[in-house]
Amino acid sequence: MGKQKFFFLLLIFFSSSLIAQQYVDLLKIDQGQIQSAGFEGIDGTTLINDFNVKLTYPIKINDKRAIITGVDYGRTELKLSPGHGFSDLNSITAKIGLSNTYNDKWAGTFVLLPKVASDLKGSGKKNYQLGGFAMLKKKTSKHFLYKMGVYGSSENFGIFVVPFFGFYYKSPNEKLEINTTLPIYLDLNYKVHRLVKVGFDFNALVRSYNLNSPENQPYYVHKKTQEVLGYLQFGFLKNSLILKTKLGYSFNNYEKYRNEDQLDFGLSAFEFGKERTLFNPEMKNALSARIQLIYRYHLPKK
Repeated sequence: MGKQKFFFLLLIFFSSSLIAQQYVDLLKIDQGQIQSAGFEGIDGTTLINDFNVKLTYPIKINDKRAIITGVDYGRTELKLSPGHGFSDLNSITAKIGLSNTYNDKWAGTFVLLPKVASDLKGSGKKNYQLGGFAMLKKKTSKHFLYKMGVYGSSENFGIFVVPFFGFYYKSPNEKLEINTTLPIYLDLNYKVHRLVKVGFDFNALVRSYNLNSPENQPYYVHKKTQEVLGYLQFGFLKNSLILKTKLGYSFNNYEKYRNEDQLDFGLSAFEFGKERTLFNPEMKNALSARIQLIYRYHLPKK
């Protein structure tokens, strides 16, 4: 694929944010670690290792539409209780969807997210989940756009839905950048040098994983985490390769329930239905460190 064709493909896919956000993150590799997360009401700690790879690639249909493809892989290794060995919580998510540009202000993105989420130690329908999201973006000025939408997924604990709203802003001097998709994500950073930024981000994540190992059947893990991290960002190769070093605080919940113990409905941070019986101790919050490597494609300014 030639350089001009590749740029045009990306231009179509991200046309709603072209004037505001002048780059596309095609590949993200992330490694996080919590050295000693404690447990409530019981002695003992656990190491938590968290590894993620996210790949996104658009395929052009015409001047206003593109197919979204990609795959995400995530792996979290931890002890669910101090008296047990380590569990591996894995997720493999395919991304397939459509991006459509309606006019010079409005654009929409619609993506299906079929997923395998388990310890990968067995097979069965409880390992599979289906999610997706729909998002609209409106560009209001050269430096600002806002977005709104909804995310939904069939989790092991039941149906989970998150309405979201956010915006992207970049100051006229291109030093301050704010990107939010609340209540899921927030990133604020400030450029202190041509290749260096300081900032902080917030990430909230809810997932579930089926447990197939004999000692863990028939259970699942309900993961609810929030991280607040400050970071330094360094650019290499004309800012096409980005390195972020992060340090902050993590609010951890990895809750183990029986498969039949489900919610009626999950709406963002709210849970509806009967109270479930927890089979492992709750975790304490802890310091978290993370390093992230990003391959970033910069869109030429028009």
